[in-house]
Amino acid sequence: MFKNRFYGTSPRILAAALFLSLLASCGASKEDLQGVKHDDQTNVSMQFGKSSFIKGDALEILLTLDSPVTTEVKVELAGATQLFLDRKEFVVSVKAHTPTVVTVSGRPTQSGYFSVTANATSKDWHEPASVMEGFDIALPL
Repeated sequence: MFKNRFYGTSPRILAAALFLSLLASCGASKEDLQGVKHDDQTNVSMQFGKSSFIKGDALEILLTLDSPVTTEVKVELAGATQLFLDRKEFVVSVKAHTPTVVTVSGRPTQSGYFSVTANATSKDWHEPASVMEGFDIALPL
């Protein structure tokens, strides 16, 4: 059984504190974290709300993973998981009638960094959709 030497503090809280301290040391600001939820040390979640889209529209979300990134990338869209091997760019389609959470997870390389860029565009109408900018994620090894 894992024994926590910081009694009364959960390992998840300690991991989050370590992660935020690493971001602070890299010069990241609160603005860098907007729209990104860190589930654990290797997951990044991006949420696209329904406010920018007419109900029922289909979204095309282009995910670009910059190096260094592992060869195995898992993408979860509203509960359905897709696995991509050795691909740095791929398009996934979802329905936008409810908020869509895109979870990208992968094992970091020795450098401890990977970059995620996600762009959402509507396939059903021609007004511009929301765009999620890229984030460089520092992962404690």
